[in-house]
Amino acid sequence: MTKPDRIAAGTAVILYFVAAAYLLPGSEYLHSLGGGALMFAAIILTSVFLKRGWLPGFSVLAVGFISFAVLVMPTLPAMGGRVSEAIPIGFIGVQAAILLWAVLQWPYTLRPRSHVSLVPALEYGLSIAAGLSLIATLPILLILLSSAPSPKTILLVYPAYFVGFLAAAIVYWSLQRFTHLAVGRYLIGVLAGTCVYGAIAPVVFLFRNKPIEFPLALMIAAICGGFVGPAVALDSPDRGNIVIAEDSGPVWGAKRGVLFGVMFAVVLGVPMLIRGPAIYGGTTFLKIISVATTFGLVGGLCVGALRSFTTQYWSAVIVGSLGGVFAVAAVLTIAFGVDGSTILYSLVGGVLIGARVGSMVWRKGRPESPA
Repeated sequence: MTKPDRIAAGTAVILYFVAAAYLLPGSEYLHSLGGGALMFAAIILTSVFLKRGWLPGFSVLAVGFISFAVLVMPTLPAMGGRVSEAIPIGFIGVQAAILLWAVLQWPYTLRPRSHVSLVPALEYGLSIAAGLSLIATLPILLILLSSAPSPKTILLVYPAYFVGFLAAAIVYWSLQRFTHLAVGRYLIGVLAGTCVYGAIAPVVFLFRNKPIEFPLALMIAAICGGFVGPAVALDSPDRGNIVIAEDSGPVWGAKRGVLFGVMFAVVLGVPMLIRGPAIYGGTTFLKIISVATTFGLVGGLCVGALRSFTTQYWSAVIVGSLGGVFAVAAVLTIAFGVDGSTILYSLVGGVLIGARVGSMVWRKGRPESPA
């Protein structure tokens, strides 16, 4: 690994331990220091058994969510946490874990790409915003016809997409000289993701007829950008000679959708068994598994039925967005129930995450060009 990456990863890990040791009371040491040591050691040991260069976006997401479950979830008030300072420190640990994983797995044979001027970068950002706007049109029409408090404010999602992705394009253009480094890609992902989610966050407040709380909006944007952005920027999977359309169909999708639902219900069910149903507002485990498997089944059926069309890039992005909306909707319905805000969050989060997952799957499964 390169010296800048070593310094960045080491600094992030040290920063987490120093912050936990100096800012948290002794009662939190077992969880914060012990959990951090366990998490970072697991990442290092896992990397030892995997070849360098295998860094698909889903692995970055997995590291982020697992470290969140270990370092942040126990600090939340709903999970019995009593020290508010432990929450932001836990998020620092999550980012340190993501960066450490990226540094250990990053393919260091990469060299800086040829310089991209600002205009092509902005054009690419515009094309992504236009594509996502097209994908989001049908759900937006459904929201306009709903009884939400301010349904017309959902139209602000369109300019928000363009503002967010233009800002993300400027971030990439500014930092592209560092794209051969893991820390460079990581920074691009975090900053660009924060720009995209930061542009959309105010729409959520307006949609709910609430004044815009900019500190809260920035915090939400940073959290979402810190989770999703690095996975997008660091994605570097092995390219297999796989034709995606060969294995498709509604049954294929239904099986995987139900499996997703069951796995998600189990993840939520473990803390419920520990803390009781009060942590989810009294939601029962039966409701969790019913909602998760239902959304998984319907989303899987839709994705499976359309999977044969994913040999083209934009069709893969559209199918991925559709699956992402169902996945995010399952999470939010369990946590908050069904209302206009749930629909908006599912639309925005699902399209952004699902579109990127669809594009990553398409690039991974694309047949290699003959030499």
